[in-house]
Amino acid sequence: MPLRHISHSHIPPGRTGNPTSLADAKLAISTALRTTAQRVSQHTMNHPSQSTSVYIGLSGIALMEHHLSNLPLSILSKPELILASDKALLASLHTALQRGLKAPSPSHASFLETDIGVATLVLLRIIDPTPNPEEEEPSELPFLSHWKPCAQLLRRAVAQVGESDDDGCEMLYGRAGLLYALLRIRAGLAHVLGGPGGTVEEDERAPVIAALAGVAGDEAVVAVVESIVELGRTGAREYASQVSSGYSGMEYVGAAPPLMWSWHGKRYLGAAHGVAGILHVLWNCPRIFVEPYERDMVRTLEFLVDLQDASGNWPPKAPDGYNPRHENELIQWCHGASGIVIFLSTTLRHDPDTIQLDPRMRTLVKRAINAGANLVHRHGLLKKGIGICHGVAGSVHALLAASYVLDTATTGKDSSWHLQQAVHLAYLATQYEELTGGGQMLIPDRPWSLYEGAAGMCCAWANVLCRMEGEGGFGRGLPGFDDL
Repeated sequence: MPLRHISHSHIPPGRTGNPTSLADAKLAISTALRTTAQRVSQHTMNHPSQSTSVYIGLSGIALMEHHLSNLPLSILSKPELILASDKALLASLHTALQRGLKAPSPSHASFLETDIGVATLVLLRIIDPTPNPEEEEPSELPFLSHWKPCAQLLRRAVAQVGESDDDGCEMLYGRAGLLYALLRIRAGLAHVLGGPGGTVEEDERAPVIAALAGVAGDEAVVAVVESIVELGRTGAREYASQVSSGYSGMEYVGAAPPLMWSWHGKRYLGAAHGVAGILHVLWNCPRIFVEPYERDMVRTLEFLVDLQDASGNWPPKAPDGYNPRHENELIQWCHGASGIVIFLSTTLRHDPDTIQLDPRMRTLVKRAINAGANLVHRHGLLKKGIGICHGVAGSVHALLAASYVLDTATTGKDSSWHLQQAVHLAYLATQYEELTGGGQMLIPDRPWSLYEGAAGMCCAWANVLCRMEGEGGFGRGLPGFDDL
């Protein structure tokens, strides 16, 4: 079967065997970021997408520009990015309102692929306005008159979350994507209010802030988390009834995991539709919301870690008569090591604040991250393009996540190994037009979008540059997934 990746030297810039210096790589990444971000914004203005989604539409471009505007990079113009983000988000909102904000169902209420995304971004833009010296009026004013339908959409989504449907709990479309939206709003409220008990001056934003405190309040989060966990327990019982009690050729032997979900009848493991993506969002919740389910979450984490193969990858779906010799080919954010490495890194990043792992489990998770990240570096220059979902931007963000929890603060030559790997893939991605022109890399269907195209790579380049400059505090992970 043809390779899904483009082969490269595996030697990062600045190391013996690679003629490219770190300074040259940084310059190439900086240049690519500056020019590509401008081209993404220009294309969006001249050829606006009819999609309003964060995943492939206008809201995703707005999120890219917002993400970049918040980074301490001198090569980017913050005022221009804020203005461009507002224009894209306002256009997305108007399109969504013209056709009518779609009433969500529990399995179709996510931040990335539904109107929940544009509604969330609009509400956050209102409550946390960003001053722009180039604008004469407050920049949140164009959005203010539309806050009620956006808040009502989120309220309806939470109210319906317990309704029975096709077990749509995954990140890309379902309940985990809704939970992400609520957590993002809670983070925005905390920033505006300055912590618990904080207040905001009485202005036009006050009723919006008061409404969102209920829309994304504790009861709402509890309802969504409970729904996800209960469906996971039901799915685990069904899974246990269909598979044997052990898996030959694997370290894990015993009962099926206590949590298992399906999407369209398939038990996926990856970040987009599967176990890793759902657990990732649960692990980002404050401890009070997930503490009752800690044992089930950790046991399911262990089940997932034990499914890693000798190469460092994972199967796309939970095994039912697992063949240990089966080759797991997909190494992407949506399926395979890239998305799962990000989730595993989250479990260490939130230990012990969300859930405390015992020393044995921490060791297993670290080994799994290291093996997965090394595989992502080797096979992460993907032929499908430079986007997040199944492209190089997803690979780079996985390596950055691994670097955050595994790289050390020492001065040894390998102390920043996974960051060096991220820099390497980010540098190779600067040559994407040559690779597509030569037929080595495909042009995605939406080549400028956040999750399929260049907008996602711009975020990856920017996050790499921040880490290279020592400005890599968390909250600068993969937009729409690992940036809470």
